[in-house]
Formats: sequence, structure tokens, C-alpha cells
Amino acid sequence: MAEGQQSNAKDIRQYFFFIKEEVSSDWKDLAFHLDFRRSDTDNIASRNRDDKSRCMDLLEEWLKCNGERATIEALMEALPEANLTSTVDGLKNKYPELKSPQASSSQQELKDVLQNAVKKYYELKLTYFKPLIWNDNFTLTLSDIFTQLELISTGEHLRSGQGRKLNSLDDLFDSHVTDRSKSAPRCILIEGEAGAGKTTFLSKEALDAVSQKTELGRLHDIVLLIRLREVREGETIEEMVWDQCVPETTISIDVQSVKAILQRNESRVLFLLDGHDELRPEARAAGQTIPKLLSGKLYPNSTIVITSRPSAGVQQHTRPDCHIHVMGFPRRHLETYARQYFRLVSKPELAEEFIRHFCNYPDTTDTTTDIFDDFFGHEPHEVTSCVRDTDSHLRLEGLPRDVFGGVSGDLDHFVDDELLHNLIQTPMFLLLTCVLWEEDQEMLSTGTMTGLYNNVLICLVRKYCKREGVDMPTDALPTYVADSLMHLGKLALEALLRNKTLIDLFEVERENVNWGLLVKLGVVSLEVSSSKFHPRKQLNF
Repeated sequence: MAEGQQSNAKDIRQYFFFIKEEVSSDWKDLAFHLDFRRSDTDNIASRNRDDKSRCMDLLEEWLKCNGERATIEALMEALPEANLTSTVDGLKNKYPELKSPQASSSQQELKDVLQNAVKKYYELKLTYFKPLIWNDNFTLTLSDIFTQLELISTGEHLRSGQGRKLNSLDDLFDSHVTDRSKSAPRCILIEGEAGAGKTTFLSKEALDAVSQKTELGRLHDIVLLIRLREVREGETIEEMVWDQCVPETTISIDVQSVKAILQRNESRVLFLLDGHDELRPEARAAGQTIPKLLSGKLYPNSTIVITSRPSAGVQQHTRPDCHIHVMGFPRRHLETYARQYFRLVSKPELAEEFIRHFCNYPDTTDTTTDIFDDFFGHEPHEVTSCVRDTDSHLRLEGLPRDVFGGVSGDLDHFVDDELLHNLIQTPMFLLLTCVLWEEDQEMLSTGTMTGLYNNVLICLVRKYCKREGVDMPTDALPTYVADSLMHLGKLALEALLRNKTLIDLFEVERENVNWGLLVKLGVVSLEVSSSKFHPRKQLNF
């Protein structure tokens, strides 16, 4: 039995002896109102010698079958229905904690207060954001964000036993996708590289869940989004919730009340844990809260959705029921995003050119495989030997040029666009590609990642100089900008080596980096941490 269920069983068993002494020969009446069938009561009667033993057996069977739903409140509701009100009165006299007739309603009121506080807090903090520092008009809502997911089989939940693309996490509850004879997944692991949109995706899941727009939201009353980079050594789950999920001024809610609410509603609690790869090493150690939550030592009947970069150690603590990889934008959402961007910058005509150039581009892997099969009759794995990636250039070896005539009409064009085609499926790079397309379409034709990054920086500096009324005499980066970027590069590399994508502002200031310039350029953004009690400013690069 899981730790949480053992705790619940211990708590309620303390009342069993008194109840069986009081109920005795009326145990079948109680059984009826606890939803036992006639065959069940016959079995209980046949294997016990007297009514008190039968009543105790009934209570143990009820606890075994109902788990965390077997509460003293549920028993105290069933007893009067069986005309055993005197037993309820006796319980209240013997156990003072059961006396208050307002106890259940007070607990429900506290739960409602927490739910409403979390919902309003998320709506305030998560609904809108501005991804472009130089364009106040370009405001996105989380409903504008679309992320395609691919489910990677762990051999338990998928019917096909193979990876499958999802439209949303709701697909995990679709019988055509998953084997519903299994229990609902307790732990869902979502992995993706940096910039793939994991944090934004989880924010959207939180906002949709508290509004009950998703299946996860409908299955869970309490939705808790926790940024793991803010978690400190020794911090409890309840302290994390109090710190990150509710406004400080919420009346009647504190750490102790949060703990009571979570314990009483454990099976209706959804933990959304963002960024396991950013969890501090000391908070990741055995015996710390997050490893205990993942392993089921804490709140084993809750549901967990956790995001991480690949190979960040989540599976050291738990075996996820579902393993999902963030694939980025599907084609139809690329078109939606591009049209929205160019409409907001008052250049809608650029959107259609952009879409024609990028969004009609075929899926390289599928297309190459299909063509190879059509022309040569070989297996897909043989095609991969013809694809090489050297210095960020795609090189196709051993395939005749006319094979690609039906794909793009020109192999060189096909190869040139491959880099961008892959990049724009990531939200961050799609945005920057739109920016470059708006500025100068030729800046996208570099063929290398290094050249593309360099052009992005030149574009951002041009926009900055134009806004600030500063001359940019050449296409090269001004010295003061180049120096600031070099300092940032050093700090960013050190942060990445520590598995971090944010730099604390005090570190930047200690190195005398002109971070204000970097923010104005748009190469970093200034973020205030989600922790109320340990606030810090950070640069997101």
C-alpha cells in the first residue's frame, strides 16, 4: 500500500473499534448504505462467527475497496442513513475533533478559497506576454500558442506500442490512443530542447486546467504550477504552493491550511512541475521533496506533469506512465502564427510570401524516405545513411538530383532551406525568422547556424539604433555592442554548463555587463522570479 494510503488507513482505523461495538447486529444496514452488494454481505457473514466481527470485517473491506475515499466524513454520512445516528453522536462525544458540525463545510470553503485564488493568480500572471521588447503592439495570449506533441511509448498506455503525435494532453484520455484498461497516468514526462516551448506549454496547461477546458482540468480540482528553478533545499510541497501559486494576501490560506487541503483532496490534485533540469542540485538529492513526490512517497494519489530537457534525471526517481517529446509547431500553426505576426507589424502581405516559402515545405524525413522507397525500394533506415550533417549544412550523399524534382524543383534550394525548415518548428526561432523576413529576406540565406545568428544580431542592433536615434555606420556590430555580447556569451556559457537558461542579475552586475543595453536590444529579457518570498531578477537568454 502506498505511503499516503497507509496514512489514511491509520487515521480512520482509530474509529473502527468504537463503531463495531456500537453498530454490532445492525452491520448489514450499514453495509447497504456503504454500497455493498448482497453477495458481499453473505461472504462477510459466512467467514465470521459473530456480528461484531462481521462489522469490523465490513469496515476493513470498505477501507480496502475505497482507499483515500474512505474517510470518517463518508462514514458519518452513511451511519444516519442506516438509522444509526446514536453511533455518530457517540463518535463526536468520544472524539472531540469530530464534534464541529461545520467541519466539513469549513474544509470545503477553504478548498474553494484556494481554488479561486490560484485561478485568479494564473489568469493575472500567465494570460498575456510580449515577446518583442521593441514592439509593444505584439502581444500574445497563451491561447495563441500551439505546440505539437509526440507521445513516446513506455509500453503501457499506447495501443499501438509506438510513438504517436498528439494534438493535446487530452489525447492521453482518448481510448483510440491509450489503453484505458490501465489506470489513468500518474506521471507524465514532457521533454524538449531549450527554446522548444516547454515552459509556455505548461503555463497554457495550467491556465486551461483551472478553467476546466481540458480533461486534466476536469479530473482535478486543485492545479498547482511550480517552477522548479525556484525550489530550495528542504522546502516542502506546501511551502512551494504558498510561495508560488497564491497571492500573499489570500485570506485564510497559509502553509498549514494548504497541507490540510492537499491531504484531504489528494486524488484531485494536479502538480505541474516546470523544468526538472533547472532544479538545484541540493534540491534534487535523495530525501528532498521533489524526488519524494516523483517516487510516490508524497501524495502518491496525485497526478504529475513534469517538463525537462532530455536526460535530466527524472527517470531516476520515477518511471513515467507517459513520455512525451515537444516537437514544436505543426504546419497549420506556423501559418497562423506568421499571419498574426505580420498583421501586428502592419505588413500582412509579407505573411503570404513567408507561408509560401516555408510552410509548404515538406517534412524532410518523411519525404526523403518516401522518395527513396519509390525509386529504389529500400528500407527507411537505409536512407539515413545518405543524410549527413556537417557544420550545420545538410548534405545528401548518393541520391540523384532528379529524385527531388517533385519536392522542390531544385536540390540546392532544398538543402539551403533545410536548416530554416527545422528551426522554425521551434517557437523562439519562428519568431526570430519572422523578424528577419520583415527586415531583409536575404538575411535568411546563410546556410549555416552561425551566419543566421550573426544576422539576427545585426537585425536587432539595427532596430535598436533606429529606436534610439543612433547611427549604425556599417553592417558590423558597434564595438560597445560586441563587448556586451561577449560578456553575455561568457556568462551564458557558464550558466548552460550548470544546466541553467537564466542568469541572476547580481552575477551580471558583478561582471560590469551593460545588461540594460542587452535588454533593449532584445537578446535577453528581464524576468522576476515566481517566488514571492525569495524574489530575484534574472536575465533570460
